[in-house]
Amino acid sequence: MSAIYKEKASDLEFEQYREIRRHARRMQAGTPLLLQSVINSKEELQICTFWISQDLQQLRWTVQDADGEVHEVPVSNIVEVLEDKSDVPEMGFARGQADEQHSLTVVLRDSQGTSAMGLICATPEDMTTWREGLRFIVGAQQLRRPSPEPVPVPVSVATTRSPRVTRAKAPAFPARPATARRAQVTDDLSQRLSLQEETIGKLKQENTMLQEMMKRKDLTLAQLLRDSQTRSTERCNKTESTSRESDDHLRDREVTILRRKNARLKKTLKTKQQTIAQLLELLGKALKQQGVESSAFEEEDEKDDDDDDSDVLPPKIVETVKVPRRENKQQKKVVVSVPRQPVEQEPAESEASSEDIEQIAKKLERLERDVAGMHGDPVSLPASSSAPSSARAAESPSQARNACSAVPVRTAPNLSSNALSNLLDGMSPSLRSWSQGEGAVAVPPVPSSAGFDFSAVGGGPPGVRKSTASLQKLAEDMALLEEKKRRVEQLAKSLEPPSEDEDDGFPLR
Repeated sequence: MSAIYKEKASDLEFEQYREIRRHARRMQAGTPLLLQSVINSKEELQICTFWISQDLQQLRWTVQDADGEVHEVPVSNIVEVLEDKSDVPEMGFARGQADEQHSLTVVLRDSQGTSAMGLICATPEDMTTWREGLRFIVGAQQLRRPSPEPVPVPVSVATTRSPRVTRAKAPAFPARPATARRAQVTDDLSQRLSLQEETIGKLKQENTMLQEMMKRKDLTLAQLLRDSQTRSTERCNKTESTSRESDDHLRDREVTILRRKNARLKKTLKTKQQTIAQLLELLGKALKQQGVESSAFEEEDEKDDDDDDSDVLPPKIVETVKVPRRENKQQKKVVVSVPRQPVEQEPAESEASSEDIEQIAKKLERLERDVAGMHGDPVSLPASSSAPSSARAAESPSQARNACSAVPVRTAPNLSSNALSNLLDGMSPSLRSWSQGEGAVAVPPVPSSAGFDFSAVGGGPPGVRKSTASLQKLAEDMALLEEKKRRVEQLAKSLEPPSEDEDDGFPLR
């Protein structure tokens, strides 16, 4: 049991040691206290900061409103630390409702005798710290030195607080009247009360503002919940500012796209205008180069092919067709000799004439194919000569063969309808009458077999009729192309901007 008691005692002593150590550290850190002093026979309270030196040998303090002068008292001069437990009721409050005054009286010994110093603590913890800490330090100092003679204590302190001290010399801090002390405490408490009331008012205002904010927050949350339930997420997230920015961006994007399209269209229009100008220039050159001049003249037959012919053939019609070439711009003359009057054909030569006519038909068919596939490069076309038909036997076989002889002709570039009309005007009247009788339009795309009198051989062969139909179709296509060209020129004039260097004011990147 003794061991248990010793262990408990040691634990208690250790706890007391820790408590004293904590008090000493707080005293070394410093604590604001009220110092009661008498100046010019008036009792005043000064706010001071008290602390203990690190070696626990000096008690120091400074007045906060002063110039910062440090006052100190040796701990060895402290005789006793007394606690004032009297309650000071406030005005209008009963005892028990008022704050308890936490004050200490420190009895000091000096060269003139003894004096008392009153300290008022703000909290009970501060009073406990300074009371227990000073008592422990003073007790330790007294244990180290021999017990001195009894030190007189001030009369007021001796009569009211310490019965052991019977008398004292003139105190440096005389006892204060109770009424003045209570008035001072009342003033302090009233100031604290006013500060507390102001703080409470501010807190109430802040509380009211916070409550209003909470109400608005609840309303906002409820509105957002309703919006999320009734509308989609995109519409919920889309605000007025974002919508306006999106609309502006879309408008700028559309304007940019339209300006780029406008620039591309201007570029395309410029290219088309250049192409049209080149085509018009080329067409003018072609019309100028492809003017057809035809002249018909009669000349005597230099030599008769058959000596047995007693009939004298009239002079032959010779037509000259000038066909320009694009490459070297040279002209060739196609001379076709056609007898003006038919000659009787011997029965033995009918088969040869038929073969010649078939050859002419084949050549004209090839002409039709070449005309259909003509796109720009010149194609060599044979100009077929007319041969006498078996029905007309007024000409000798040799003359028929000479009449049916083919003369090669080089084609020129695509001719316009006016040039081709001029070319047709230079043909023989018999070919024009035959072409009109067949319903063909005498506007061939290439120089045809001008100067042939198909009436002398009983009308055109089947190949010639097919070629005439093809020429008619080609003439219609050329007329349609002329109409389209005219429309394109009108459209180009209508789409042409007032100035090619016109700037739209929006630089495209």
